[in-house]
Amino acid sequence: MTVDGCQDADYLDATAAGAGRTITWNIFVTETPQRCLKVLAGQTVHWSGDLSEHPLASDEGTTPNPIDAHDGAGNVTFTQPGTFGWRCLIHSQMIGSVMVVSPPPPAVPAAGAGAVGLLVALLLGFGLVTRLRRRSTLRLLRGRAT
Repeated sequence: MTVDGCQDADYLDATAAGAGRTITWNIFVTETPQRCLKVLAGQTVHWSGDLSEHPLASDEGTTPNPIDAHDGAGNVTFTQPGTFGWRCLIHSQMIGSVMVVSPPPPAVPAAGAGAVGLLVALLLGFGLVTRLRRRSTLRLLRGRAT
């Protein structure tokens, strides 16, 4: 799907924790890789430039589009997955989009060799305790029977 000139292969991946998510907001924005930006739901993108000279507005793509609710500094926090087009209201060539993807599920730590060894030791120990209890019970019963 193409949104404001951005195709799937065009998106710059900015999903990593320390990735830059700033779009230099000037007439040359379409010449930068950030004009097609991929972020995670919950991350914020900053349009850095003069928003009075280049009014930022939503355009094509997923609706509702949170870009129209940008703050005065040009920040938009994307809370839902989707592909959100944007444009300058004065300069029609200033277009692009932000693809928002869901964060991956949290990783479940794998059991290491130490954890497996501990589990085996606990199970073997439990089995040994159970056998000793049975033997003690049998001895007690035999002692009472005589």
